[in-house]
Amino acid sequence: MTSGQIDAAFQLKPPLSPSSGVNACQPNPHRPKLVPMLMLFALFTVLALAVHGFLGGGRDRVLQRLQFTLQPGAENHYSSEVFHIASEQKRLHVQHYVPVNNSWADLEVQLVNHDSGQRFVGHNEISYYSGYDSDGSWSEGGQDGGVVFYGVPPGDYHVEVDGELPVESNQAMTDSITLATSPPPTSNLLICLGFLALLPLFAWFRSSAFETERWSDSDHPKKSFFTNEDDD
Repeated sequence: MTSGQIDAAFQLKPPLSPSSGVNACQPNPHRPKLVPMLMLFALFTVLALAVHGFLGGGRDRVLQRLQFTLQPGAENHYSSEVFHIASEQKRLHVQHYVPVNNSWADLEVQLVNHDSGQRFVGHNEISYYSGYDSDGSWSEGGQDGGVVFYGVPPGDYHVEVDGELPVESNQAMTDSITLATSPPPTSNLLICLGFLALLPLFAWFRSSAFETERWSDSDHPKKSFFTNEDDD
């Protein structure tokens, strides 16, 4: 019982001093909250998984595949045929693949809406270098790159690409372009689950800290989560 409850029962004057610390037989007030917290965590985890799955679940859906040839040292321009996007795309991923090797390719892509004239513009510089040195083989960069356009409305579109290869490049190269729906990344789901896990973790920490203090004066005290093994 609390000192306030005893004061009220016996109408003590003056009242008892407030209690301090944790008594050996004092019930843990935080332990009953662990199960509800775990149930809430499970409920919101299922909800987060359902929302993530509804928004795409990590799967890309290809809308268009396009190709055009880049000539070294020239201003290369490409304009695709008109194609239709049936529904709004919250995340539209435009991916380039150019097989550069110890070289680079500079690319600017525009997705143009025929109805409104709206343009979605993105830029990529793709470079890949590799070789050998005293430490062995090395490489840096990659042969692909992409941009994400957000809130692309439905309508008729075409793609325009301006590309450049260095003059010293010894051959023409093909830019393979893929337009695909891009679902929310899995990292968003993991961050959400991480925040949700704070609730049961906090409840467990409070319950564990109470138990540690309750056993602190016994012959077999419990080790705190933050206790150093040498603190004896």
